Amino acid sequence: STYHDYQDGWYLILPDEWKDHITVRREDSVAGERTIVFTWLPDGRPAGDDAVGEDFLKIFALSGDNKEDRAKLDDRFKLITHGDVIYVEEILKAGESLGISKGMVAENFGLIYTDWNTGVY
Repeated sequence: STYHDYQDGWYLILPDEWKDHITVRREDSVAGERTIVFTWLPDGRPAGDDAVGEDFLKIFALSGDNKEDRAKLDDRFKLITHGDVIYVEEILKAGESLGISKGMVAENFGLIYTDWNTGVY
């Protein structure tokens, strides 16, 4: 399975173990920082109002004048720079307990290119 963030132009290949255990949400409250937050649902329940999970991974698309400084905040690791955007990951405490590493995320992360669209000539 693959998660595609078309708005920010990236994708992440998801490990098979994540199937039926994750949900994602977007956080855009900080200017120049678009964030996708992955949440682990331990019993594999569908996401909903009563679903309780733990955030385990964040992927950021950073832009703006201070993007280099924001890329170094907390426990963030740079994935790739493309144009004027820096993509970074942050593995949260729950992610560490799930065995997620920065190398694993980096190996499964990629950019979406518009010429990949099928049916467009």
